[in-house]
Amino acid sequence: MTTQVDPFTAEAAKAVAFLSGQGGDKVPAAKFPKVGFEIDGTILSWRMTQQSDNVSKELLFWENKRPTPMSKVRFPDSARPVEMMVIEYQGDPTGVTWEGKDYEEVEVPDDSGRRVLYVTGGKINALYQALQAVGLQLPEQQGGRIQMRRERSVKAPGAQFASHAFTAKYTKADDNPRRAKDMPVHSSTASSGGDGQPVDPFGN
Repeated sequence: MTTQVDPFTAEAAKAVAFLSGQGGDKVPAAKFPKVGFEIDGTILSWRMTQQSDNVSKELLFWENKRPTPMSKVRFPDSARPVEMMVIEYQGDPTGVTWEGKDYEEVEVPDDSGRRVLYVTGGKINALYQALQAVGLQLPEQQGGRIQMRRERSVKAPGAQFASHAFTAKYTKADDNPRRAKDMPVHSSTASSGGDGQPVDPFGN
């Protein structure tokens, strides 16, 4: 018998914060401080997790078709988690990252070049289109190259504010020219289990 964890508990919130890299030492998030800024690197791993509110850090759930912080959910029994894809990739060390709405430049001591890309908003469709272009539904678990660029913001019909727009390109692991540099130790089964079968990102 499998025991499900109640997401509406403090312990669950702490666990999600830990798994999503919001607790303790963490890899810097990939940021796009201006139009034309691009990230580029080799995927080390990816997973699905639950989004949290930028301000309160509470878990988000869908209610009335809107992402709603856990404390404001009226019908918890029917609320669905707001999910996102989290991609960790190896890029070139820059020594800096950006924080806040104004993208204040912050130093990253001993920068390894690793970053975490949170696939939300306009990044979702950009990644989807990039994968479709190479005949994939999902990124390979390791070794694929992800390139993503911030474009001019667009305002959707009925929206109050414009949102960042993105374009992306995906290169399969076997064709990735960065792979040897970004992943010095890899094999032909890097994107699969030891038996050559694709890795199940959901742990099944």
